[in-house]
Amino acid sequence: MNTSVITVRVSSEDKNTFASMCESLGMNTSTAFNMFVKDCIKKKSILGLNCEPEEVDENGFTKSQMDYLQKSIEQLDQGKVVEYKQD
Repeated sequence: MNTSVITVRVSSEDKNTFASMCESLGMNTSTAFNMFVKDCIKKKSILGLNCEPEEVDENGFTKSQMDYLQKSIEQLDQGKVVEYKQD
């Protein structure tokens, strides 16, 4: 396996804190970053931010947006609505 070097600039305080955290888990910072990179690639997201654009339907909604709207409509139909009024 070929490897490459990534250089990351962080404050000395953050570096030391992170290194201590990694050490308490029995790993070094390089292993932790490799785990982070592999997790991002596997999930196709970085810290929950999707890196691949979702397809949109003819109305301009993604599947997750349509699912959310459908659930909201069902809640409205069942009377599960909370009304908020702004003064």
